[in-house]
Order: sequence, then structure tokens, then C-alpha cells
Amino acid sequence: MFKASTLAAIALVAFAPLVTNKAQAQGNNMVPSAASGSGTQLAMATPICDPSSLRLVAQKNYQCSQFRIAQQLYKQVCQMPGVTATDYYWLGESYMHASMFNEAACAFQEGVKLSPTSDSLHVSLVHSLIASHQNSQAHDACLKAASSVSDPQARKQLEVLLKIASMPLPPAMQRDSRGANHVER
Repeated sequence: MFKASTLAAIALVAFAPLVTNKAQAQGNNMVPSAASGSGTQLAMATPICDPSSLRLVAQKNYQCSQFRIAQQLYKQVCQMPGVTATDYYWLGESYMHASMFNEAACAFQEGVKLSPTSDSLHVSLVHSLIASHQNSQAHDACLKAASSVSDPQARKQLEVLLKIASMPLPPAMQRDSRGANHVER
């Protein structure tokens, strides 16, 4: 069963009409528009979210492939007291699914700061750096992670990623030095 705060977090935006005493006294079920000058207003209910409720909603959005919504929610969680490396991991994964690789790398780096021995954060950091064409940073991150990663599978992944990061970028992915106005014909 959901707690009330969880239900409030799920209903991210709820509108509640504030009906004037005059409309209530007349038994009027219709809410006059604000433009009519009747004094009727709409109030936005803003849920008070604790980090665990916000995490739950963010994870549900992530599981439903609503990565942009999950990003926003995880960003909020990461700004709250008690943020964990896991929060940064899921923020980074949300960015990765949205092809926002630079932002993902930043999130994974913050997670590594909080949990320097996390195998999954190190591997994901290197993945995001390679995806954002930052091979030299990915190379350095691989070497740095090699001393702290304990899982044999993560070690194998980092070995492969190190080889990838050591390869030069294909010409199509290198920055065009001819200028932004050049048109290929």
C-alpha cells in the first residue's frame, strides 16, 4: 500500500478549484473562469516529497522508459540531503538512455566521488566518456578504476573499454577543422 506522501509525489501536479463563498451559497457546481472577475482561483498542490518517495517515482519512470522524467526526478533527489552514489548512478543511466553522454559522465563522476569502490559506477563512467568521444578522459578513467575495481567481470569490461579508448576516433567523429560554414559536395 502506498503512503500518502508517495501518492502525493505521484500526482506531480494537481489542481484544486477554490470556490468563492458566493458560488457555494448559490449551490453552483460550476466554477466560474478566472477571467470573469469572480475571484475564483486555481491553486497548484505541490507535494512535499521525501527522498525515498521521489526515488520510487523516479525509478518507476525509468522502468517505463520515461527517461526525461526520471532525469528530472533524479536531479531533484541529487540536490537533497542524503544523496547516495546510487542516485547519481541512476541519474547517469537516465542521461545515457537520452543520449546525453556528457551529462551522464558528470553524474557518474559525482557517484564515483561518493563511492570510489563502486564497480558499476566506474564502468558506466568510462562508457559515457567513450560515448561522448572523450577517449583520453575515458583512458585515464580506465586506468584509475583498475586499482579500485574488484569484480572480475568489471575488470574484463574495463580492459575492453581501455582498448577502445586507446583507439583513435574515426575521421567522421573527429572535429572538422575546415570550419562550421563548410558544405560537403
